[in-house]
Amino acid sequence: MSLLNKTRETIKRFGLAENGTNVCVCLSGGADSSVLLHALLALKEELGINLSACHFNHGIRGEEAFRDQRFCESLCSALRIPFYTTFCDLPSLHPGSGQSMEELAREKRYAWFSQLAKKEKIHRFALAHHADDNAETVLFRTVRGTTVSGLAGIPIERELYVRPLLNVSKAEILGYAAENNIPFVTDSTNDSTDYTRNYIRHTLMPAIKVLNPSATDAFNRLSRYAAEDDALLEGLLPAFCQKQAGNDLHPAILRRTVARNHQKVVGTGLCYQHLDTITEAVLSRQNTRITLPGGYECITEQGTFWFRKAISAPQAVTYGGILEQNTVAVQEGKVLICCGGNHEFPDAFPKNKFVYNLSTEIILSSKGICGKIRYRTRLPGDRLNIRGVNRSIKKLMSESKIPLSVRALIPIFYDDLGVLAVPFAGVADRVYGAGEDAFRIAIYFAEDGV
Repeated sequence: MSLLNKTRETIKRFGLAENGTNVCVCLSGGADSSVLLHALLALKEELGINLSACHFNHGIRGEEAFRDQRFCESLCSALRIPFYTTFCDLPSLHPGSGQSMEELAREKRYAWFSQLAKKEKIHRFALAHHADDNAETVLFRTVRGTTVSGLAGIPIERELYVRPLLNVSKAEILGYAAENNIPFVTDSTNDSTDYTRNYIRHTLMPAIKVLNPSATDAFNRLSRYAAEDDALLEGLLPAFCQKQAGNDLHPAILRRTVARNHQKVVGTGLCYQHLDTITEAVLSRQNTRITLPGGYECITEQGTFWFRKAISAPQAVTYGGILEQNTVAVQEGKVLICCGGNHEFPDAFPKNKFVYNLSTEIILSSKGICGKIRYRTRLPGDRLNIRGVNRSIKKLMSESKIPLSVRALIPIFYDDLGVLAVPFAGVADRVYGAGEDAFRIAIYFAEDGV
């Protein structure tokens, strides 16, 4: 099948452009994007699309970069195609950016594309990635470590961006350029193996093709199968998550749930090392805090997990006081302690700031209380006489599966004889029982405190 036929089939099969679509080719001036521009121009009337081109000059390669810009402008002028271009001095912006030059270039390039789309009413940006690019991407991710989603390779469509040549090989592109006398320029950095992508292209792939001359086809076939499997599993994910949660999920589903939640909260992908660590922690019901790139962390507690902004050098939580006879409620930072038999939420406190599903009540027999009831945060060595055994409160909290994020906030109630009660964990034997003399205490936690 010819390059034009493959391009036409890809566009129609995946609905990359319909009648009236404004398509802008991201034109570098190289063989791939120049051939893409000519191919779409040849199919323009048949597809009913409006065609334009754009060029982003990164300013990285000095005069050669301006040569490419002039070439693209001249090419579009000769073909009578609307052309947009901009210049960004990345070498000046790079120091102190905290990003690699490649990351910074991508960020600035796509930001300009977004602006251009709004200003010129562009519906689709056509990128010139081809089958060899996809094979190299699959190989690179395999060597580095990836998931099934990563093996899916380069997506044929993502938001505004489409890749009509993704099923076309590099050899077919160069053959089409030669047959149709299509001019293009060559990036001098393409032959350097200092870049990972070029090393894969010029060293690894040729070595692999000694073993299998059809390695490019094999990698693309793997990519297609992985993409189909990935789409199927993603579609099944909501149904699985409705029936099960946390460590009850199959590892394949849990791993995807973790990745999806990270993407939702952080906005970026999660590397396989962190993905495996989090998944294993949830499956084994570990209570841990996992530091992640970008200033985020993952908290895993008793088979559940969530992501949040990392808290650097958290302050130790300490407070204490006395529950006087007339005490109705007292707030200690993110903890609200309500006393007495009437547990209507006190009007003086903001109800919407406290989590009702993370609250508890303790009941003390007044006959066993010696002196005033006091409260404070836990201290090293605290113990509680419960069910005939003197237990470590630290161990009791662990056995009671109290979340790590809550343990430091929990008030310990005590009197002149020692600890009376630990919310969520238990009440001392000497004050256990709910008779007419019962003293009730309800504890609520602020929503942003856990």
